[in-house]
Amino acid sequence: MTAKKKAPKKTGEALTREAMAVINKNLANIEAEERKAAASANGQAAVNAPPPTAAKGRKGTRKTAPKPTATTNAPKANVAKKGGGKTKIVKQPATKRPSALDAAAQVLAASKEPRNTKSLIAEMEKKGLWKSPGGKTPAATLYAAIIREIGTKKREARFIKTERGLFTINQKAGK
Repeated sequence: MTAKKKAPKKTGEALTREAMAVINKNLANIEAEERKAAASANGQAAVNAPPPTAAKGRKGTRKTAPKPTATTNAPKANVAKKGGGKTKIVKQPATKRPSALDAAAQVLAASKEPRNTKSLIAEMEKKGLWKSPGGKTPAATLYAAIIREIGTKKREARFIKTERGLFTINQKAGK
């Protein structure tokens, strides 16, 4: 009788390497199909781009994922054609929201009597000039900002403190 030789048992490490190789191969096939589908959806010819490059690791090769495209919250830009077929990106001017101090100055300019910061915040939100981004004490923040401006700019500050907690607009600030 001839004895059959048993195949050597594979260790966990060898199984893991083989499994990873199969997974990487399947991923490469899926990515290639997705690229072809995207190209055909855009009306372009299918691009046979090579799969992601392989980077040598400690054990075997491992594929690196493609870098994601950067997305920003920047304002959209218009593209204007220039002579010679070159394109130039022209940014649209960003609409800048007024700060809490700017909005408070507008409210105080329209108001004839001194006001406290709590009523200023309510009026600014009512007029749509400024809205708290979710802070718990926007009136206290505005109070501190007004006091800081009065302390740093002295006579050039937009605000004057008339009484405890009450402010009015400084008519002489812009002159």
